[in-house]
Amino acid sequence: MLWSAALYSPEVMSHEGWRDPWGLDGSLRAPAMSQALYTSLKTHMLEHHWLQNARVDCNTGMPEGSLRPYHGCQPYFFNHSRESSPAALFYDGHVEMIGVAEAERADGRLKAQSGWGIWSQDTPFGADGYFIEYGYDLAATSFHVLTTDGIRGRDILSD
Repeated sequence: MLWSAALYSPEVMSHEGWRDPWGLDGSLRAPAMSQALYTSLKTHMLEHHWLQNARVDCNTGMPEGSLRPYHGCQPYFFNHSRESSPAALFYDGHVEMIGVAEAERADGRLKAQSGWGIWSQDTPFGADGYFIEYGYDLAATSFHVLTTDGIRGRDILSD
């Protein structure tokens, strides 16, 4: 299963709780781009691997097998370090670097304001999120892939 929140119906990763997409009619149909609510704050695509500011090439902590497909080397993912700043394309068409530390701050602010963060912590990935347990440092975010409210959510907050 591909994990990108914006490719599912917003009800799948709703702020009211995760719902199994196989049990919702039409939930596996990607929403139209026009459904994005916060177009300048929601990422459409981003660099999946930790490319910007990377300190090491291979994540030797990843388990053998499907998670280490490149001759035993799996690069760290975009959310595996606070130093990571993946290039991202947003729904309004602009491109910018989005820092993991920035996404973590946005998550904390949104939790304080609304009770839920920018990424859903009740998916099958659990509270640890998208492979966070294999991170380089103590980064703790799964923005983009587990965005609360999917395409209708946001990955950063405006200043």
